[in-house]
This record gives sequence, C-alpha cells and structure tokens, in this order.
Amino acid sequence: MELAVEYLTFWMSGEIEGDVYDDYDLTENTIENNIKNFINNKNYGTGIKLWSFLTILLEPNTDPYYPEIKRYSRKNKQVEFRLKIDYKKFRDGNDKSRLKLLAESVLRSVKLMREMKIKDFDIDRLEADVT
Repeated sequence: MELAVEYLTFWMSGEIEGDVYDDYDLTENTIENNIKNFINNKNYGTGIKLWSFLTILLEPNTDPYYPEIKRYSRKNKQVEFRLKIDYKKFRDGNDKSRLKLLAESVLRSVKLMREMKIKDFDIDRLEADVT
C-alpha cells in the first residue's frame, strides 16, 4: 500500500489600504498563481503543509498597529508570515515595480523559513523553485 503524499499549499492575502487594493489584487494574483505553478505537485517533505503569506500594505499612520509576524506551528505544520511592503513605493510604482516589491517580500518569507530550522522540509529546493 502506498502512502498518500501531502504537497505544500501556498495561500496569499493581506491587510491592504483601499486606494491600492486594485493594483495589489492584480499583483497578488500574478505572484500567487506563479508560485502555485512552481510548487504544484512537488514534495518538499512533511515539515510544512501550508505556507500562508499575508501582505501588510498600509499608510504610515496605520502601519504601526499591524506588526510583522512569522510563526510556525509544528502541530499543524503551517508557517504564517505577515510582512510589510512600503506603502508609498507600492502606491507610486508601476506594475513592474509593484510585482518586484511583492515578489521580494515572498522571497523574504522563504529566507525567514530557513531561520526556523523546520525538520523534514527541503527549504533549499523550495527556495530554488520559488526564485
């Protein structure tokens, strides 16, 4: 009898200021779809089942109330990242620069995963696939 392989699931969302939401939504869809395509049906080990990534993209007066978060649940095999992106750079940027800001933030979450030293998870392979 073969054991079922559980693949890594990637999920994105965010705390987004209303005036940049439409631009964020387009950028998020591009990033999320690309990452899902890159990691689809690849076995990175059993250490992580769900990778949750939330963008914090808020005006400077609201931003302090939303701290960055990085956490790992060994029990649920989930990593969660809530990472900030510079609101003014995103708002004033073009499609290409917005895509770059969000992609860099997602890659930062992978580097933070490495610091968590999660057992039975091929972080090198994930980083190569996502990069």
